[in-house]
Amino acid sequence: MALRIGINTLFLDGSQQSSLANFVVAFVAAMVEHVPQHRLVVFASPSTAKFFDRLPTASIDLVHCPVSNETRWARILYEQVRLPTVIARYRVDVLCCLADVSPLRVKVPVVLKVNTLHHYTAPAALGLLRRLYRRLMIGASARRARLVVANSKPTASDIHTLLGIPDDRIRLVYEAVDDCFVPYADQFELDRILKTRFGITDKYLLFVSALYKYKRLNELIRAFELLVATDRWHGDLVIAGPDPHKTQRESEQLAESLSIGHRVRFLGPVDNEHLRELYCGASAFVYPSASETFGKPIVEAMRCGTPIVAADRGSIPDIAAGAALLVDPDNIEGMANAIDKLLTDSRLRSDLREIGLRRGRDFSWRNVALGFSGVLEEAMA
Repeated sequence: MALRIGINTLFLDGSQQSSLANFVVAFVAAMVEHVPQHRLVVFASPSTAKFFDRLPTASIDLVHCPVSNETRWARILYEQVRLPTVIARYRVDVLCCLADVSPLRVKVPVVLKVNTLHHYTAPAALGLLRRLYRRLMIGASARRARLVVANSKPTASDIHTLLGIPDDRIRLVYEAVDDCFVPYADQFELDRILKTRFGITDKYLLFVSALYKYKRLNELIRAFELLVATDRWHGDLVIAGPDPHKTQRESEQLAESLSIGHRVRFLGPVDNEHLRELYCGASAFVYPSASETFGKPIVEAMRCGTPIVAADRGSIPDIAAGAALLVDPDNIEGMANAIDKLLTDSRLRSDLREIGLRRGRDFSWRNVALGFSGVLEEAMA
């Protein structure tokens, strides 16, 4: 059955190439490659249409909408009032919404991907207006959708429990990461790149994420200090990721107050190609996030063969599936002991690396495309 599949991308911000934008662009490309029997109708803003320039124009209909998410309330108003009419004009059979919210007045079946329930699980990370908007619109969109897609088993459970969506309307489709995340074969060349690009000449632990409070970076810094103070670690802590809520300075001050400021390095946002180098060069990847709906950095680290210590919360146990040493992210001493165990137990490191490389293969773009295609076809049936 060939479908005209609408894909709403108006929620993207054209001023930055975010991880969500990377996912959406890769998703559209994977659908074009792996399910070519369907025609994609992509609704994009003036500032985000450029994200799809590399896709063959014969494969998709790119519909330019007059609003951008940089003016969020105008985008929300257009999405709810005008977009349903545009969708009808382009004869869309089924609408795929990839970021929590859908047009509520649209006449065609909707498949909604719920990415975040942080307004329930980590409300302090959001302002009051965003929490209220998400509670109202995500719940209404999920109830309106024909089928709801979760990206992990715990997220599927939360959609059922927190949003009240029946299990028979929830489908599981794991996400994927960029194909660039693979082990580095030439250690000498990797060391040269790390030194030239980042000034890294010593061994290091790695943390990769936007610096949200619930990621528990400060708890990691305290665990790092405990390792240093007890003479169990002589390298650095390297932190890569944007600072959306301007919390980096607080973490820097914490490190300085613990007399380890010179050993905690903040790199800011790093693109995927160079993230791969950081993962491959790290002695361990540590990810103590206390609220995770998927955990893309876990998959990136697994695919690079990097041993992992991670939180025992949210989606992480499901995504890691035995490839990480799991810890309570609020237990500083327990986190430090787990990192030390990973660093000193060569058999454990080897086992986790092999499990991670095998598990990482499950998160392919082919699987994403085929999974979503099946859900979209089911929604039409």
